[in-house]
Amino acid sequence: MFINEFKHWLLEDGRSKETLRSYEATLNDLMSWYEKTVGDEFDPREISSKDLQDYRSYLETVKKQKPTTVNKKVAALKTYWTFLVETDRVKTDPTRKVKMKSISTLHVAPRWLTRREQARLIDMLEMEKKNETPSHKWKRLRDLAIVQMMLQAG
Repeated sequence: MFINEFKHWLLEDGRSKETLRSYEATLNDLMSWYEKTVGDEFDPREISSKDLQDYRSYLETVKKQKPTTVNKKVAALKTYWTFLVETDRVKTDPTRKVKMKSISTLHVAPRWLTRREQARLIDMLEMEKKNETPSHKWKRLRDLAIVQMMLQAG
């Protein structure tokens, strides 16, 4: 499986020890999954793109891992096979056909307003003061209070 050689290769590439641990855990997980699923001993020369796509599907459906976690594991596997190809341990790279999971913008944390954007929002509410009727004054003050509360609450 060439784990020690792979770790040495990563160290020479300037990767952190945490990255080494993460990549090794991913490879051990893949090896365990492969041996349980296929029934054969893990050999990187025998792994196909279909095996890796099935593994990615397993991470998503059975382990219910988030897309970012799956992408980190796919990246680790791509790095591993890059090492194997560069050091002539395998002829082909089965990870070429394994795509990263696209991450929806719905999963991205909300962004806050900058100070400039906050000031512009408040200025827009203040500008409505000109030419306002008495019946609209309370609506403007209400809106200003709501915006101030939301800005201060984060």
